[in-house]
Amino acid sequence: MNEWQFTFVMTFWYIYEPMNFNEKDLSWLASFPEQNPNPVIEVSFAGKVTYCNPAAKEYFPDMEERGLEHPLFALVRERMTRADAKELNGPAGEVKVKDRIFEQRLFYMEGSEVVRVYANDVTERKKIEEKLSWLALFPEQNPNPVIEIDLGSNTVTYMNPAATSRFPGMKEKGKDHPLFAEIKKRIALNKDFQCEVNMDKNVFSQRVYFLPGTSLARVYSHDVTEQKQVENNLSRLASFPEQNPSPIIEVDLQGNITYFNPACLLRFPEFYGQKFDHPVLVPLKQRLDKFRTGEMLNYETEIKIGEHYYTQRARFLHDNGVIRMFNLDITQQKQNEETIREKNKDITDSINYAKKIQQAILPSEDIMKRNFPGSFILYQPRDIISGDFYWFTETEGYFIFVCADCTGHGVPGALMSMIGSNIVSDIVNEKKATTPGTVLAELDRRVRKVLRQDQEKENRDGMDMSFCALQKEKLVLHYSGANRPMVIIREGKIIECEPSKFPVGGQHIGEKSFAENKIMLRAGDRLYSFTDGITDQFGGPKGKKFMRKRFYELLLRLENKPMTAQREEIQKCFEDWKGALEQVDDVLVMGIEIT
Repeated sequence: MNEWQFTFVMTFWYIYEPMNFNEKDLSWLASFPEQNPNPVIEVSFAGKVTYCNPAAKEYFPDMEERGLEHPLFALVRERMTRADAKELNGPAGEVKVKDRIFEQRLFYMEGSEVVRVYANDVTERKKIEEKLSWLALFPEQNPNPVIEIDLGSNTVTYMNPAATSRFPGMKEKGKDHPLFAEIKKRIALNKDFQCEVNMDKNVFSQRVYFLPGTSLARVYSHDVTEQKQVENNLSRLASFPEQNPSPIIEVDLQGNITYFNPACLLRFPEFYGQKFDHPVLVPLKQRLDKFRTGEMLNYETEIKIGEHYYTQRARFLHDNGVIRMFNLDITQQKQNEETIREKNKDITDSINYAKKIQQAILPSEDIMKRNFPGSFILYQPRDIISGDFYWFTETEGYFIFVCADCTGHGVPGALMSMIGSNIVSDIVNEKKATTPGTVLAELDRRVRKVLRQDQEKENRDGMDMSFCALQKEKLVLHYSGANRPMVIIREGKIIECEPSKFPVGGQHIGEKSFAENKIMLRAGDRLYSFTDGITDQFGGPKGKKFMRKRFYELLLRLENKPMTAQREEIQKCFEDWKGALEQVDDVLVMGIEIT
């Protein structure tokens, strides 16, 4: 390889990694792993590390000693168990070693019983992705497509506005839509992954999450077509430093500038006069002594010069005795991140204000405490505002209390909760209706009318609810439910009041008649209404649902504790079960002690 070829390859590698190299590209680069800024390692099937380039030694000083047991080789060990060694070749996935994440490609060195591992440090890229990923909490406002698909029934169950606009024929095709090409290949693995999908002339970067305990997959797609085109154009220019649009500078260990390309003068006209005093060289000046002693061989940092931001990558080239620096302008990326942060702040501020409105609409707990000193409400929205709501009032000798779970959570769920709360209030307070079955039937009729569900058959929004009217003086409870039970704990036993098996509103099934229960209460009875947010929560040692049976067992264990203490215990049990997992739904539990 002549000097020009070497310069071409190294320039391409330093600026534009990580790239999607094919096997031919990597085999070419393999001839000079000493200069590779990322770890290159060879390990035998016997478990011995036979080669580490300088970058690998810097990252993993204990690798040669630990051999194949080193955590970097987790995927290698897994693949080595396959019968055909050639199956080792190609992308292997990601491995986390301490606080760094490495993207790996493997190559079986045929005839030598050795596997070569290229480990690309993608930690910083992952951090940026993580910062942006929380935008996914608000899929309705996400400018990129967000889709949920039921892989069992082959139906698309959710599309945000961006997805609906971009892929109008997706619901008809289901998982046969070309956007799901990679998902179809990996259904059996049932494991979250990232990939790229080529569709027509577009390229989409995808994150795919399999929702535990369901057949659903959530797909976040980002159109990276333009980004790929830019990368391809830049990679073509990368072999010619003179034409490279990014400033490239070389400095020897004595601090002498030995080379800078035209882009350097174009970006920094004053560079020729200032040279080593120019701000672009400040990070190197701070580290030059470490390069001289060999303590440092490379670094990556972010700098700001004027109004522009740059990612600066520098690496010592042993053969040339110089430190080569690449400065990639990331100003647009920074501006995009700031725009997203500002939009997210606006969205979050709006939702926080909506939370105040929602809380103002909910009845004061003082009303319940005045009637039942031994009572509590555990109310924990998933996304700031909630699709669950509670409602209670005193009227006509009754104390009426409602526990409701509307379709969805976050903004859509909160809007449904306000509709439901207002209609219930009108039926009970204005129409003076107190019979639970009658109230639920009227509520169903009005919800369907407000949402125009008799005309729009696809609109399935509605709510599950338990409605209780308690005659305090006679200790008689009248209960009706729409998919939500009501539970009484009495002398160590559970009395479960079963609901009607359909919701308020939702799919059209004709006129609904809600069954009504009449229960004679006793002093000491504990009454509980709850939504499914607590029972459907994933967690515990095996990531399973909490389930209704476990919740009832918890209520029995807490029977002799005061109701205020019960609320704290239920919330603690919920948080302990959830652990580090995401809360899956809004949570609402209401408890009343009869005295």
